[in-house]
Amino acid sequence: MILSKIYSIRILLFLGFLVAPFISHAQNIDSLLVVMEEVMLKRNVYDLTKEERINNLKLLLEDPDASIENQYYIINRLIDEYEYYSFDATLAFIEKNIELAKELDRTELIQESTLRLAKLLATSGRYDESINLLEEISTSNLSEDL
Repeated sequence: MILSKIYSIRILLFLGFLVAPFISHAQNIDSLLVVMEEVMLKRNVYDLTKEERINNLKLLLEDPDASIENQYYIINRLIDEYEYYSFDATLAFIEKNIELAKELDRTELIQESTLRLAKLLATSGRYDESINLLEEISTSNLSEDL
């Protein structure tokens, strides 16, 4: 009888040790869900902030005194802003940067923009096009950064 009580206590302790992490984990998930809901409620604020950054960059791009190189770097910032926000806008700006890089005749900028395009195509599921672009880039001429 005493042995069966000790055995039962051991089983209960063992089960307690097994279940405790799951209870703790469930509480962590609940607190994460609360934080996520709070962030989602602020979505409009985040969207407005992003749109403001985009509009400010577009204003800089409209400056008639901006050099082609400055336009390239402004568009790079626009690509960063649009990258996970709008596929079509990101694609259009990357294509514009490829044109500017060719106009500047700067191989490293052409490669950088081509890599950005390959990444965009790959993340959107257009793997064949992405691979074709990557095959066009000579890796021997690629800078450390790229």
